[in-house]
Order: sequence, then structure tokens, then C-alpha cells
Amino acid sequence: MFGKKLKVSHIILAAALVLSVVGMVIFGFRLVRTDEAMEQAAPPVKTAFAAPEPSPTPKKDEPALPSATPAAAPEGSDSVYVVENARFGIDSTGNNARATTDGINAALEWAKAEGYTTVAFQPGTYMVQCTWSNRFDAPTDGILVPSGLTLDLAGATFAIEPSSKPQYAIFAVVKQKDVVIKNGTLVGDRDQHTYAPSKDSPTHEYGFGICISDSENVLIQDVTIKDMTGDGVIIEGSYFMRDNGDNVSSNVRIIGCSISNCRRQGISVVAAKDSEIASNEIYGISGTAPQYGIMLMLQLDYVIDNLKIHDNNIYDCAGGAIACNSGTNCEVYSNTVSGNILVVHASDIKIYKNTIQNSYIEVMPGASGITVIDNILEGNSWIKPMPSAE
Repeated sequence: MFGKKLKVSHIILAAALVLSVVGMVIFGFRLVRTDEAMEQAAPPVKTAFAAPEPSPTPKKDEPALPSATPAAAPEGSDSVYVVENARFGIDSTGNNARATTDGINAALEWAKAEGYTTVAFQPGTYMVQCTWSNRFDAPTDGILVPSGLTLDLAGATFAIEPSSKPQYAIFAVVKQKDVVIKNGTLVGDRDQHTYAPSKDSPTHEYGFGICISDSENVLIQDVTIKDMTGDGVIIEGSYFMRDNGDNVSSNVRIIGCSISNCRRQGISVVAAKDSEIASNEIYGISGTAPQYGIMLMLQLDYVIDNLKIHDNNIYDCAGGAIACNSGTNCEVYSNTVSGNILVVHASDIKIYKNTIQNSYIEVMPGASGITVIDNILEGNSWIKPMPSAE
């Protein structure tokens, strides 16, 4: 009797265990289905960063490639991409110039292709190599900025790799539009440069911080530029006669920059329309002629038209403050200068409300339609009589 009860109890216990296991399986299956449903319902999260993977240093003639695919730009937003240095083989410690230059160019092209409008850099020092070989063609190396991008340098420093090359550009904007470069420091190789003999440029005066060639809607703002073998910034055409289809740059603005210790010029304007140079501090320009803070240069059949130069502080430039060797319909006003303002081969230029400190304004023969009015002369300053001009 006792044995029979025991067997019955065993059967009941076994049945209970079976039911319990079946219940757990059913409950677990429901949890899995619920988790899968939640994952399917939740929108994918886009992130600009994943765990960085080291990428091999690209060879000199090979473009840098990302070691993994970065996140695409979010749709419908003014998107910012912070450059992932490791992905593109970029060195922010001031070394590996070739890999860093190629990596930055690859990152800019990728960001543009993915729909980003602003590219920001991480803190550090980036060494840039520029193998631009022909000064009489547009730059082909250095950091080449594509259309439609704002480059926020975010306080980083971009230095040219010291070399013996007569020409270089740390940043080049060539046949592009809608470009901004802001908030950083560019350093040339003036003191480390090897001034080797060169038949094309014996003076080595074509090392530029920024070269803008045949481009439109370009803003350079709040950038410190120093120690270039040539100019801090140069604004040019596309290196051919306009009669042969060349174009000039237009709507270029250089605003709030500090430009110093460059050998040739602070800012050279060769070919520009409807542009502005304002609120910059330019000083310490010396080393090779002309050595002006700002110069409008006469070259080929280029035009400089409707350029406004105002509210700049220019001093300690060996040649002078502002020279208009070319240009029409331009205005020079409200600048504070310790150095001459000179007008040579130009027409319809208005020079007014400038503060001249221990220097002079002079209009040379060959200029026409020049207006000089309401300027403030401080210290030993004067205005030279204008030949047949008011």
C-alpha cells in the first residue's frame, strides 16, 4: 500500500516538473519575441564615432583610406563631423606629414560625400606636406578644401613641413565655392626653410598660408597666420589670361585674422570681385619685396573690382600698409595704419576716414579718379599732393 502511494506521488511530482519546464520555455520564448519586437521598433542610432581601429600609413602616392566606415551624416540637419584621426591615418602630434595631409584630404572628401556641411578638427598640431611644383599653375597639394564645407580648425595648429620648395600652400581653395576656414593657427617654415637656388623663384616668396584661386563665396575668419616664406593669404584667378577663359575669385572675405612675420605680404589680392578685407591685425611683414600689409597686385589681365578694405590695424610692415597697384571701384576706409597708403595703377578708389600714424598717403601718376578725404593724420603724417586728382 505504501509502495503504491509512493509511485503515485512520484508520478504527480514528475508531472509538476514537466509543467514547470514547459511554462519556463513558453515564458522565455515570449521574452525573446518581445526583445526582438522592441529592437525592430526602435530607430537605428547614428553615431559619429566607433572604436577607432589603426590604419596603415599610406604610401606617398596613395590616398589615405579609412580603416572602417564612419557614420553617415544625419539627414535634415546642419551636421558637424569631427575628424576621426585614427580612421584616416592622421597624426595630431606634428609628425608624419605625408600621411597626415593625405588623411585630411580623404576625410574632407568623405565628409562632403556623406552630406556633412561642417568638419571640425581635434586639438593638436598637424604637419602638412605640399609638393606643389609649379607656381604658375594652381596648387595641387597641401590641404585641398572642397566646395560646401566649413572647416572649423577648433584651435588646432597646421604647420607646413620645412622644405626647400619655393612654393607651398597649407590650405588651398581652387575652383571651389561656399567654403569657410575658421578658428585655428597656420605656421610657415620661414625660419626652418632651406632657401636653395631656384631659377623660377630665387627669392622663395611663394609660400602661402591660404591660397584662394578662381573660387567664390569664401570666408577666412579668426585664423592666426604667421611665418610664411611668402604671403599669409593670396587671392588669385586661375593662372591664365581672362581672354583665354580665366576667371577671378569673387565674394571672398578675410575677417578678424592675425597675420604676422611673413616675408612678402600679409594679404595679396591678384584677382577678386565683390570682396572684403576687414578687422584684421597685420604686422611684421618683411624679408622680400614688396613687404606690404595688403597689396592689390597688377598681373596679367586680371581685375580687382569692388573690394572693401576697412577696420584693419596694420603696422611694422617694411614696404608700407596698403598698396593699390591695381583695382577699380575699391574703398579703403576706417583703417589704422603705421605705414603708407599708396595708389599706383588704379582707378575710382576712395580713401577715407583712415588713421595715419607717422606716415603718409600718396597717389602716383597713372592713377585716376582717386578720392582722398576725411583721413586722420597723427604724429608726423601727411598727404602728398595728388597729380591731377582730387
